[in-house]
Amino acid sequence: MKRILICLILLSLSLIAVAQTNRVITAQNQAPVHYTFGQDVTMRVEVNIGAQDVKTVRLRYRQPQETIYHTQDMRLQAPGSLVWETVLKSSQIRDKDIQYHYEFVLKDLTVEILPREFEMSGPYVLTPGPMSGKLDEGFILLSTEGEFESDAFVFAVSFFEIAEEIDPSTIRVWVGGRDVTKESTITDNTVVYRDSKTKGEEVRALITAVKEEGKVQSHIWSIKTPKIRARIPLNFTGSVNFASNIYNHDYSETLTDVLENENDWMAWGDASLNSGIATAYTNLLFS
Repeated sequence: MKRILICLILLSLSLIAVAQTNRVITAQNQAPVHYTFGQDVTMRVEVNIGAQDVKTVRLRYRQPQETIYHTQDMRLQAPGSLVWETVLKSSQIRDKDIQYHYEFVLKDLTVEILPREFEMSGPYVLTPGPMSGKLDEGFILLSTEGEFESDAFVFAVSFFEIAEEIDPSTIRVWVGGRDVTKESTITDNTVVYRDSKTKGEEVRALITAVKEEGKVQSHIWSIKTPKIRARIPLNFTGSVNFASNIYNHDYSETLTDVLENENDWMAWGDASLNSGIATAYTNLLFS
């Protein structure tokens, strides 16, 4: 049994070695390891050996939770260059980790992949990095994450300890890779951002600002947004009515009981409830 296992291992290593020697090109990934929120990222790869055999290059990328890779064509940096590049927009990246690899389509229509050990070690990963500021522990996360249902996701941060050192006009709020400063409420020592659209997903958030010694930032917090409670639109209409007859006079002895009048009253109401294509009606009568 051990001999069989050893033979299989040696065979696998031999196949890998053969595959490596059969490769036409040698390339080097020049894309950054980290990206900055709100900024596009230029993805580059340089073909060191075999550039003349390359027909096209494609970037394949996805978020970790996705099962299908997106494809984006790359172009030469300049005529005769060995570097191929393409730009990932900040709207494509948002605040997520990005898994990616390169596909080289050769002139004989064969395809080679970088990283070479893609099937064994996995793809490259592009992750969010710090902003240009220095980490400051004076930013304290107040909001908490949870699985509970809520009407909105709230991101709240206190900077009470460093409030006197910060220029409030320089505060920037980043949530989900977007600058949401204009949508946030900023007081003398607190930042609050409320979002009723983001639901049931994990977002990254941070605060940046400027102090006397330079730019500072909070930690990059990963926060699981609550599930937004579903709301059913209801439209209610109705009316209430009342009528009465009141008599207060002496009856003539010549009048019969049939002609006698009695005080009486009546009240009635109606209501309707509408939701989408469904409508319910009801009527009430009291007398």
